[in-house]
Amino acid sequence: MNVFYIGPYRQTDSWGATSRNYLRFLSKHADVVARPIYYSSVQASAEIEPELQELESKQLEERDVIIQHGLPYNLVYDGSFNTNIAVTSVSSQINNTSWVTNLNLFDKIIVFSETEKNMLIESGVKAEIYAFGFPPNYESSFEVTQLPITSQGKTIFYATGSTESNISGLKEVLVSYLTGFSVVDNVMLIVFSEQKDLGNIIDQMKKDLGVYEKESHYPTVGVVNNTQQSIINYAHKFFQCFIDVSYGGLPDANTLKATTLNKIVMTLDNNKLYSDDYDFYVSSQEEIIQHRGPRPMKGVLSGEFTWQVPSTSSLRRKMRLVHEVHEKGPETLKKNKDLVSEVGVGMITLIDKWTKESLCIQ
Repeated sequence: MNVFYIGPYRQTDSWGATSRNYLRFLSKHADVVARPIYYSSVQASAEIEPELQELESKQLEERDVIIQHGLPYNLVYDGSFNTNIAVTSVSSQINNTSWVTNLNLFDKIIVFSETEKNMLIESGVKAEIYAFGFPPNYESSFEVTQLPITSQGKTIFYATGSTESNISGLKEVLVSYLTGFSVVDNVMLIVFSEQKDLGNIIDQMKKDLGVYEKESHYPTVGVVNNTQQSIINYAHKFFQCFIDVSYGGLPDANTLKATTLNKIVMTLDNNKLYSDDYDFYVSSQEEIIQHRGPRPMKGVLSGEFTWQVPSTSSLRRKMRLVHEVHEKGPETLKKNKDLVSEVGVGMITLIDKWTKESLCIQ
């Protein structure tokens, strides 16, 4: 089978990481010719291995399948190919855009969660939709940059994001942590963020919450103004609990990295990445979208639609639970770590399986 793949695999952001990994698995099952496209305003190119560079130098000989990876408005049906496949991602319904008409031209649509599949169906997409259980963001390499932070027996939570845009759920993480613990608790929260004024925002948040008269009585929060993956990897390796309660509940690369390293991951209950009896799902609730910050494009994340947002009371309870079981000893976490491991250990096998199924390869 000849496949012409067009995607953002040379971008340095999460779209680039997803595209690169999907291309790696795709090339194992088909004769692939690849060409990059850039959707990001940052035109920096990610380094790719020789095997992927070789796909760029090949010429297309047969027009069996074309796979276009991007937002729906960038995808154009090409009738010169036998099969047109769109690989995309959405964080809300899209029936107020022309995207539905665009996607319905395609023979098949691939998304990386059941949540996205359901949103497309609810938006009126009639084309066949194939959903991977999670993004193919498995990285075999694991570069780590040392940080001057040691656990010293503490329960260390860590998260990424910004309060400038509510979609990351960082505000809910901070509120839950600051109201759930005090300085006497043996805990720490480390936030990886490019937001330069985040420290000031946290100080103001302490005053607004009013739990303690003195700010020094609040639990420790550390801000690392760097989101390079090798730095976050240090946290994946040495800290205890990764928190990803971004609105919508779609798993990202760091959720999967923490999973493969058998960490406790707190994520929204609509994520469905782990077993139904996983103890550290955070309750989510459907809310009208009130997006703060720049939209990726006009009409996206508008207030006529809804998304899943974390419950701060549930998040606070789960953070207390993580701390309690961590203090009791690692054997207490065995059940939940086993539930995480089931996903982590079988990740490559599952992605291979899904890639073949999505191409109708037996």
